Order: sequence, then C-alpha cells, then structure tokens
Amino acid sequence: MHIRTQTRYQNVFNDFLEAVAAAEPPHKVLKDLKVGTNYLAWVSADETRKGLFYEAQQVATEHLASQILELTQNPPAPEDQYFIANKIKALQYLMGCWSRQRYGDIKQVEITNTVDISGAMTAAQERLASMRTLALEDSSDD
Repeated sequence: MHIRTQTRYQNVFNDFLEAVAAAEPPHKVLKDLKVGTNYLAWVSADETRKGLFYEAQQVATEHLASQILELTQNPPAPEDQYFIANKIKALQYLMGCWSRQRYGDIKQVEITNTVDISGAMTAAQERLASMRTLALEDSSDD
C-alpha cells in the first residue's frame, strides 16, 4: 500500500469509528471521508483496528434500537406501515449482525452423550495380540 494512502487512512480512522458508532451506513461514511472501498480491507487487516471497528458497530446497535423504539412509539400512517415494518426488520437484522451476543440469534447446542470406547479398545488389543501370535508362528516356521 502506498505510504500516502496509509497515512490518509490512519488520519481518518477516528472519524470513521465515530461515524460508524453513530450508526451511519458504512458506504456513506466511506464516501464522506473520501477513502474508497479498500478502506474496510485496511481496517480488517489489523486485529486492533478490526476490534475497534466491531466495538463501534456494537455501539451503533444502541442507536438502531432507539430508532426502532421511535418508529414504534410514533405509529405511521396506515399507508406507511408496510415500509416501517420492513425498516424495523432491516434494523433488527443489522443489530443482530453488529452485536451478535446481544441481539443476534445464538444457538447453543448441548451434547449429553457419552461414548464408551473401552469395547473398541479391547477388540483392537485382541486383534493386535492375534497378529503378534501369527507373526511369531510365521517366524518360527522359518
């Protein structure tokens, strides 16, 4: 990466995080900061930057939740209800993606099965013993 680009990316990183935390759409933030689409690849290339980006997204989910509350507390006109319902679903989807622990669908699988391999080990030991016996018999025949 070109040094000038690297420096530009670093200079706008805090502004980027603030905008993301304010629930601004990433494509709009990239356009406003004039950094281009490769910026997200630059952010993801470093674990610290990526972690800060994910934290900013988690903060943004609180803004999205307040938008949902606002939409539900001020009922729309009947002709807008379909649009509002879709907007709420989209906001909920983003919240689940950006803050999976808090708002996402988490499936926990609990396995309570126990496996007893002692029988298989005993059978393997017996096969090994019989193979040794055969090997000894073959070598004694020579």
